[in-house]
Amino acid sequence: LIVIGTPESIWSELSKIDSENLEKGALYEKIFEITWNQKMTLEMLKEWEHFLNKNLSADIKLYLLDSNDTEAEKIFEFLNEGIPENTEEVYLDITHAFRHFPIVAAFSLPVLKYLKNFKTLKLTYGKLKKFPNPSPVIFMKIPTHLMELLEAISLAENTGNFEKFAEILKEPKIKELYLRTETNRKISN
Repeated sequence: LIVIGTPESIWSELSKIDSENLEKGALYEKIFEITWNQKMTLEMLKEWEHFLNKNLSADIKLYLLDSNDTEAEKIFEFLNEGIPENTEEVYLDITHAFRHFPIVAAFSLPVLKYLKNFKTLKLTYGKLKKFPNPSPVIFMKIPTHLMELLEAISLAENTGNFEKFAEILKEPKIKELYLRTETNRKISN
C-alpha cells in the first residue's frame, strides 16, 4: 500500500486500515495530535509507517510531499520507488480525485507499467454511501479498457504488431490475421 500525502494530510486515518487489530496507544495519540493541530514531519511519518507495518503485518509505504517539491515529479518518483518490479496487479484508488494527486498518478502509472513490468493496472473508486451501509468499491472498467486500447494503438503504430487488439476486443480472428501477415501467408476471407 502506497500512500502519498502532504504535511496537512489526515495521517491518523490510516489506523482504520485494521482498526480492530491495531492497538491505538501513545504513538497513535501523537499522530492524531500532529494530524489535527500541527504538520506532519518526515521523521514522524517514518515512525508511523514503521508502527503500521509492524502491527498490521503489511507492506505500507508512506510518502510526504512538502511545499518545495515539484509534485508531479515527486509523485512519479514515489510510485517508482514504492512499486516492486514484476508486481502482478496495481490498483489506483482515485476516490478523492478532486485532489490532483490521483490524476498525476493515473498518468504516471501507464509509464511505470513498463518500467516496473507489472501486468495489470486497475482504477478503483469508493462510492460514499450513507451510514450504516459500507461504501462499495467500484472497479472503473472503462478507463482501464481505454488505457489497454491506447497501449494496443501505440504498439501497432510503432511496431506494426496489432495482435493485442485480439485480446482487448475478444476477437481471435485478429490474432490469426496478425499471424498470417507476419508469416507472409495469404489472407483469406
